Amino acid sequence: MPVVRRRKRWHSDTNSPGEPMTDFTLRAATPPDIPTLHRLMRDFAVSEEIEHRFYLTEASLQEALFAPHPSIRAVLADSDNTTVGFALWMVFFATISVSYVMFVTNVFVAESYRRRGIGAALFRHIARIAVEKQYSAVQWDVNRSNTRAIEFYRRIGAQPVINDLAMQELRGDAMLALARD
Repeated sequence: MPVVRRRKRWHSDTNSPGEPMTDFTLRAATPPDIPTLHRLMRDFAVSEEIEHRFYLTEASLQEALFAPHPSIRAVLADSDNTTVGFALWMVFFATISVSYVMFVTNVFVAESYRRRGIGAALFRHIARIAVEKQYSAVQWDVNRSNTRAIEFYRRIGAQPVINDLAMQELRGDAMLALARD
């Protein structure tokens, strides 16, 4: 993924009156960014109150992003000479719609940089990639209790996917037991 340079004063509908606009740059993650991205991902897990499920190591993140066929992609947001946010995504083939879909696994902006247009710029960047690659949709999930995020998603045009699906997970001993059978 090429480096995305956007250095200007961003403004979006997410800024509240009296809140400062922020100079920031969006750019592709590089191998030297792994420790910073890992820290931000841990911060995301803490903010979502799921840090007990945060198993990611810097080595596994390095492999996922920079293997010959990476399983995920990442863009970082830099402001004030520091990385303050990120977005991670992957692409899957949806058999029902017979199309490729971009699934955003995480978007995070440090608390002190929120409501300054960075989150909107990250999603705008993702949407541009999806349009360029002719993906049929961009999807992600959100905790139902995260009303602030849901309100933001509505402002950028996202709609909930209504279905009767319930996410399931096979992990640890249960996964090993099933694999042995």
